Amino acid sequence: MLAFSSQGVFSKKYREGIRRPVYWEYIFEDSMNVIANAPHVAARIYRNVFKGGEQVVLKNNNDLVGNFVNLLGFNDPQFMEFMRLYVLLLSDSGGDIGGYVSHLVGSTLSDPYLCYSAALNSLASPLYGNASAKFMKLLQLIESQLPPNEISSKPVLTNWAQNYIQEGNLVPGFGHSYLKGDDPRVVMFCDYARKHLPQNMKFKLATQLHQIVPDLLRKTKNTNNPQPNIASINGLILHHYGLTEETFYPVVLGLTQSIGVLSNLILSRHYELPIIYPIS
Repeated sequence: MLAFSSQGVFSKKYREGIRRPVYWEYIFEDSMNVIANAPHVAARIYRNVFKGGEQVVLKNNNDLVGNFVNLLGFNDPQFMEFMRLYVLLLSDSGGDIGGYVSHLVGSTLSDPYLCYSAALNSLASPLYGNASAKFMKLLQLIESQLPPNEISSKPVLTNWAQNYIQEGNLVPGFGHSYLKGDDPRVVMFCDYARKHLPQNMKFKLATQLHQIVPDLLRKTKNTNNPQPNIASINGLILHHYGLTEETFYPVVLGLTQSIGVLSNLILSRHYELPIIYPIS
């Protein structure tokens, strides 16, 4: 996205001396261009890295999410509907790390390309952007260590999880920094999974962990809210529909966050919010 910065309107207009009250208008224009281009950039990355560089040519124009799914190389209408739900639930990113990073960088009057790039960089981390991939690794670890007939046993799985936590391991997909109860997005993703993939073994295992892990974390960890977060459900649904390349999951999350972080950036410039310093 940094490469697109040279096409930015705000930076050009700023150098020409536009007045502060109209900053938001050009931030808005740049933001719309970022959101429009992000699916194409993300899909090209996917095809280059995982599909040998062979790109997909769109035959029929769809909405933003539909085009993204098609450009990835998928045509399943149900996957497309899930991705619309995914984008809807995860696009409002004003309160998370990506939203804060973008807000911080934006307070210096950086353009949307720079702000969004900063937000994307925050996703390249094990505790944030890669949490879904790490949760998938946890499911795979359990499946490799427990016989199939024992995975469905709550006492066996509880004992395994307790030992895993007591060994000092971090359990990805659980805990939330500012929600005090259940994450409503997790509830909606789980409702979707129960309707559309009720027999998926990874979903069944995740559901058991949702019931077991919070109580264990309350007993062994200083955790304000040990309830499952979105990382414990969204990745396995992507996996179910064939998007099995887990290292790509942060890119998908970053695509959805473009809507949320840039909406907040537009509002920040509209309200003429000041620069943010560490003591602010």
